Amino acid sequence: MWRTHGSQPAQPFDQETAVRLARIAALGALDLVVFDSSFALRPSRDTPLAGVLDPAIAARRIASVVPEVGVVAQLDPGGIDPAHLAQALAAVDEASGGRAGWQLGRGTPAEVQAVRAELAARPTAAGKDPGEQTVTRDGVRFTVPTPRPGSRARRTEPPVVVVLPQDEASLGPALELAGREADLVRVRVATPRRAAALRERVHEAVRAAGREPKEVRVLVELFAVIGPDRASSAARFELLRHIEGVHVPRDTLVLADSPVHVATEIQDWVDSGAADGFVIRPAALATDLDAFVAGVVPVLQGAGYLRESYPGSTLRETLGLSRRARARSTAVV
Repeated sequence: MWRTHGSQPAQPFDQETAVRLARIAALGALDLVVFDSSFALRPSRDTPLAGVLDPAIAARRIASVVPEVGVVAQLDPGGIDPAHLAQALAAVDEASGGRAGWQLGRGTPAEVQAVRAELAARPTAAGKDPGEQTVTRDGVRFTVPTPRPGSRARRTEPPVVVVLPQDEASLGPALELAGREADLVRVRVATPRRAAALRERVHEAVRAAGREPKEVRVLVELFAVIGPDRASSAARFELLRHIEGVHVPRDTLVLADSPVHVATEIQDWVDSGAADGFVIRPAALATDLDAFVAGVVPVLQGAGYLRESYPGSTLRETLGLSRRARARSTAVV
């Protein structure tokens, strides 16, 4: 898994580059690509303004041209009308044929349930191309499908990714949200021991919400620098930090090594119960994503830790997730 922001200083990101990187990820049969909240589209005739809905706009465009790989957009509720947010998510899901995901950096179970209700009730055209309408929110314009007369109801259920914060004060509410709503949980930790402890806290929150821990996968963020050997990888990492200004957040797992050693470390974390998977953050997007897909992925596939093709056609099928069961009715207040 990988993401397109965070491994280099924030900057506008154009569609051509995003498509190329998504295609590389798909070649490696990686599960999904993620557009975080700080993702910014390069201004153009089609996207005159950047804003909070840029991740959904980008994900929809990538989904329409890159098959198989999942596309996940971070859209935090609270400042957006639930109907508008549901429209944006549904547009990605429809463009991708069910490969959309929804990432949350903040929010409450009630806000998430409000969006889920809008998604469940949202009509979609039956066998016809939908019309379009322009919606403006907080100065951001985006285009969403408009249902035509005679449309039918379709339940859309993108997997939910919850990003856990670093500070303990904010961790409690985030764990509660993850326990009730998440299919995937992203964590940032530097050691297997800390990861295993946090994974167990996620499982406790899931059980408290009346769900089974096996329904939720915990993913560790991995900052990857892939090279011929450990020495050359470490040297390039230092150059990226001191010359290119690449910033690595604190308490992040950093692996600067050869493909075989990176793959072995990933296997060790999974075997020890520290993680169910990883969100790969290439130090240099093109260079390290290429190296990860060409070098690390074949080792993981050969060892049975990564499949060689996509099962089914939806993101839930890719992740091996069933349709999400509802939590106990007393879980949401």
